[in-house]
Amino acid sequence: MGAKSTTQPGTTDWRSQAWRTIRYARAFTVPDLMRTFADETQIAYVTVATYVTWLGRAGYVRRCGRCGRHARYRLVRDTGPQAPTRASMLDEARRASGAKGNIVP
Repeated sequence: MGAKSTTQPGTTDWRSQAWRTIRYARAFTVPDLMRTFADETQIAYVTVATYVTWLGRAGYVRRCGRCGRHARYRLVRDTGPQAPTRASMLDEARRASGAKGNIVP
């Protein structure tokens, strides 16, 4: 049998979908990402905005201006089709800073 997922249903699906959109579009806003989700996917705006913030802190995206009321972001580090997770971003932040302990978000 295949490996069982340890995440809640739907949690990785929206991140993967958002990451695919980010990689394709290269420049985006949070509402742009929200429009890409299937109608049955109930993801809060703040959840997606927090993910984009984490991507920014880890150096995957950078703010590049505004589009109306919303910040516009640009992909600056494309690491492939696998969507970055919070855990992978924290690990990377630790390596970059040389920290040995926990990094508090």
